[in-house]
Amino acid sequence: MNNAAGIFLTQAEFHHTYVCRMIADLSCDELNFSNNVIKNNAVSIISHLLNARLKLLELAGHKAEGISVLGGAALVSRVFTPQECELVSAAWYRVHDVLTDVLSTLTEEIFTESCTFEVPFSDKSLRGVFAAYMTHEAYHCGQLGMIYSFAGKGRLMSV
Repeated sequence: MNNAAGIFLTQAEFHHTYVCRMIADLSCDELNFSNNVIKNNAVSIISHLLNARLKLLELAGHKAEGISVLGGAALVSRVFTPQECELVSAAWYRVHDVLTDVLSTLTEEIFTESCTFEVPFSDKSLRGVFAAYMTHEAYHCGQLGMIYSFAGKGRLMSV
């Protein structure tokens, strides 16, 4: 594994642990919580992260087959059913496993290839896309931490 992949794998693992704790500790009703501070509920946010991780895998040349996720207009914050909460939870674990496998095999050559996906800074390589995505995912983990706190559970994780 190259250095960039190792760094991204560490970040992905931290975010995965964060989201897994939330999924384990909160009921579907609590995962559906939103207010005027956090406009989207946890199910919407996790679904958004799942779709972004799937896009990242696609850009790295891998397709995660057989994983059902909610997408598109379904991500507008709404109350999700218990079945949808379970679908998102199961998909989170499966997509993380695929991402871990893919990151462990990516070479430096693949990371430095130019990527057509738009990122908000000058590094237009796959490495740049991964860096932008991990920053994006960290932002949403912060939102999830606020939802966890609003649910009366205290701090999601001490870092």
